[in-house]
Amino acid sequence: MFRSSKKTIMFVGGGSGGHLFPGIAVADELCLRVKDCNIVFFVTSKSIDMQIMKNTRYPWYVCSTIAFPRKKSLSQHVNFWRKFLVSWWESEHLLRIKRPSCVVGLGGFGSFTAGSLALLHQIPVLYLEGNIVAGKVVRYLSPWSKGVFCQYENCFGLSPDKILASGLPIRQQKIYPKVRSDVLKILVMGGSQGAKCIENNVLNSLVHLKSYRSRISFIHIAGKESCRAVEATYLKYGFHAQVHRFISQMDSVYSQVDLVVSRAGGSSLAEITSFGIAAILIPFSAAADDHQRKNAMHIKNLNAGIVIEEKDLQPLLLAQTIANLIDDKSKIEQMSCFSKKLGKPRATLAVVDYIAKNFLGSLV
Repeated sequence: MFRSSKKTIMFVGGGSGGHLFPGIAVADELCLRVKDCNIVFFVTSKSIDMQIMKNTRYPWYVCSTIAFPRKKSLSQHVNFWRKFLVSWWESEHLLRIKRPSCVVGLGGFGSFTAGSLALLHQIPVLYLEGNIVAGKVVRYLSPWSKGVFCQYENCFGLSPDKILASGLPIRQQKIYPKVRSDVLKILVMGGSQGAKCIENNVLNSLVHLKSYRSRISFIHIAGKESCRAVEATYLKYGFHAQVHRFISQMDSVYSQVDLVVSRAGGSSLAEITSFGIAAILIPFSAAADDHQRKNAMHIKNLNAGIVIEEKDLQPLLLAQTIANLIDDKSKIEQMSCFSKKLGKPRATLAVVDYIAKNFLGSLV
């Protein structure tokens, strides 16, 4: 067992914004509320992790491990095990150098080796889980952890005594006053890694929405390579649209939109419901354990959103769904109300309070 007298918290895992942003939210709040708190991140080698961490103030290290190969390829399996062994050494080395007071697992394959070794060294481990079905690493390691902070009270795959139903931490938010307007403001986003199928279907739906163009405006977070083409398409059909490659201050955007067209990842849904926004959810069909579809159906069953599965997604169907909401704005108001009831905007504070009181001694 090795533990530090310093107030060090290590965040491990990543692979997407949905994994990293909750951890960054907790880190930001810890630095605000705990004196002399040291933060370190141990993330995957995926480019999205690099992009996100470069825009933070925290030291970060890269874990070599990769996801377990789905194909029965000898070379892929050899490469996986080689990198897995390297990551085991990297994790051991970093834990010995940093000697954290607590390790916070963010989920994903990148959280396995450091989380396992932390448990072996009797370092307290916590997990953040935003999906209604816990990820594989969280399911495997949670029995030995101190607990799992969950967005949902009934998170499948976890023992009830390990669930801390605080909600999933979200990025710092400020509620801006919403300006009432007859124009329906729609946010289109595909998650941190983008979603071509959402982007293409939204753009192809515009031809069917031409009669509504004076009653709709868009904020569209597009892929890096397609930003100009997306802008050109909105202009072609005469729609008012703001197109961005990336938005760091999402609170200002969430505060001004009436409807979100989005994937159904846990982090996105935690933010959407915290702001009480109606949603058209298009779950990623290849998500592990079908968790996005299950997240989306939970939102739908509680009347906070509409679900269109990828296999059913067509421009005309999407256009009809948006048009129906424009014609009956009371439906949007109802979904927004139910969405707000599902939101847990104080989740970050709850997680920080727990960490500070149990592993760091006190708050500022």
